Amino acid sequence: MNSSTDNPFNIRVTRDAGNNWTLMYDDGVLGSLATAGTAPDATYISSTHFGVRIEQSTAASAVNNHFR
Repeated sequence: MNSSTDNPFNIRVTRDAGNNWTLMYDDGVLGSLATAGTAPDATYISSTHFGVRIEQSTAASAVNNHFR
């Protein structure tokens, strides 16, 4: 997310019946969800857990240096 503050933002991940995943976010600036991207994946059809991992890079600047 392109933010220079430590304010939290909202993330929504959905999967439709055709196994297409959509990542949406609201960084607090837009006031509504924006689509960041979509991808098809039918690897897992059911699960008891789900999570998102964001890893900080070792770059000197934290802005725009996150990996998912």
